[in-house]
Amino acid sequence: MTKTWWLCALLLMAGPAMAGLDIELKGGALGGSIVVDLVGDPNETYLIFVSDDPNNLIKWSDITINTPGFIGKLNAQGERSATLPLPGAKVLDGFQLWFQAITVTGPPYVLDDSSPVCTIRLGEKNGIVASTGSLTTSRTNASALNLNNGLVLITGGGGGTIFTPTPVASADLYDPCADSFSASTGTMSNERAFHTATELQDGTVLVVGGADAVLGINTSADVYDPNTDQFAVTSGAMARARMGHTATLLDDGRVLVTGGTNSLLPDYLAFLFGNTSTTEIYDPNTGTFSAGLNIDRGPKSFHAATRLQDGKILLTGGYTIVDVSGFGVAEITGTAAVFDQLTNTFVANFSRNGQARSGHSAVLLDSGQVLLAGGARQPVETSPTTNSADLYLPGTDLITGVANMNRSRGLFPMFKLANGKVVALGGVIGDFLNVGATARCEIYNPLTDIWTDTSDLLTVPRAAACGVALSSGRILVLGGSDPSEIPQLSADFFVQ
Repeated sequence: MTKTWWLCALLLMAGPAMAGLDIELKGGALGGSIVVDLVGDPNETYLIFVSDDPNNLIKWSDITINTPGFIGKLNAQGERSATLPLPGAKVLDGFQLWFQAITVTGPPYVLDDSSPVCTIRLGEKNGIVASTGSLTTSRTNASALNLNNGLVLITGGGGGTIFTPTPVASADLYDPCADSFSASTGTMSNERAFHTATELQDGTVLVVGGADAVLGINTSADVYDPNTDQFAVTSGAMARARMGHTATLLDDGRVLVTGGTNSLLPDYLAFLFGNTSTTEIYDPNTGTFSAGLNIDRGPKSFHAATRLQDGKILLTGGYTIVDVSGFGVAEITGTAAVFDQLTNTFVANFSRNGQARSGHSAVLLDSGQVLLAGGARQPVETSPTTNSADLYLPGTDLITGVANMNRSRGLFPMFKLANGKVVALGGVIGDFLNVGATARCEIYNPLTDIWTDTSDLLTVPRAAACGVALSSGRILVLGGSDPSEIPQLSADFFVQ
C-alpha cells in the first residue's frame, strides 16, 4: 500500500476525462507491443495506468511504476510515446486491456488533466480479434470513413438482401478509444445503400446518391458536419440518379462523381442499361453539382476509382454497355480510364487492359502501382466472382496480370498495410445473383507476388461489409451479410 497510495490518490482525483490530454493505442499483436501515444500540455509529468479491469485502473500499478516510459514528462510539444512489450503466448489472444493517463504539475503535485479510458484487445499478428462494440443498426452496403475528430462515421446501408436492400437514413459513430458504437444524432435526407462518402477539405463529409428504401435511386446528397453531428442536404442535387458510382476528392476541394446506374435489381435489364458514362462535379463553395466529362471507354458502374501518386484518378473495370452492330450489349469490362485533373481530360490510351471485373477492390501500393483484385467476371448474366488480380503500371498505361487470390471474392474491403503488403477481408462468394459470404482473409506480398491466408477468420462471414484503416494501424471491418444474407451488427479488427 505504501508503494502506490499516491497513485491511488491521483487517479481518484482524475474524475471524468478532460479534453486536455489525448491517448491513443497502437499495436497489440502478440509477441509485439502496445504503443501508448499521449498529447497534452508541454513539459508536464504524466502517468499511464493499465489494467484488465476498467473499474480498477490502478490494479496493475506496478506496471506503471516499473515499465520504462509509463512515468515521465511530456516533451516541449506536449507529446510522448510509451511502449508495453507483449508476450507471444497464444492464450492471450483476445485478452482485453484498459489504459488511462493523467498529467500533474508540481511539486507540490496537483492533477492537471486525465485522458479518456482507452481499450485494446490483443491478437495474433496478421489475425482477427472481435470488437467489443456493435453497430446500433445492422448495415450491409454501408460506407465508413475516418473523421478529423478521431471518430469513424458509418452511413446508410441496412437490411434486406445485398442487391435488393432496405436501406436506412441513419448513421453510426465509432470511437476507436472506447471500442464502441453510438447512433449519430443526425439523419440523412434519404435512405442510402451503394452510396459514397467523401471527406472534404474542411473536415465535413459529402454523402452522395445510393439506393433508397423503395428501391429507387437518389439524386440527392448530404453534407455531414462532425462539429454538430448533423447532416444537411446540399443546395443542389445531381442531374442523374446514381448508385455503384465513385466519388473522389480533387486537389481544388471539389469532388468528381463518376458513372453509376440509375436502377437497382431485381429489374436486371434496367440495372444493366441504366449504366452511365457521365460524371458530375460537386463544388463545396456553392453546394451544387455541375456536369463533367464523360468517362473515356464508356459507361461504368460498380467500378473502382483510385487516386494515383501524381494526383490522376484511375477508373477500372465495372459493368458497362458496348456497341455491337448498333445494339447496346451489357458486359463486365477490364478497361480503364485515367482522369487528369490538371488538364480536365481523360488522358490514358491503354495498350493492354486488365481482366474483366466489377465490384472489385483496388489499392495503391508503395510502388505507385495499383493492385486490382476480385470482383465479378463474365458472363454478365450471372456475374460469378473471380480470384484474379491485376497490376496497373503508371506511366506505361499497361495493366498486367499477377498471382490469383486463393479464393474468389467480390464486394470486399482491401487495404494496404504498414509493411507494404495488402489484406483482403471477407466478401461475396458464388455469384452476384446467388450470393454467399466468406470469413476468410488473405494477404498479398507485392515483392514475391504471393497471396497467403491469414492465421484466422473473421468472427462471421461478411459480404458487402465496409472497412476503415484506423490511425492505430488496425483495420476495422464491420457489418456486412452472412451466407444467408442476414445483415450483421458486429465488427472485427485485423491486427498487423
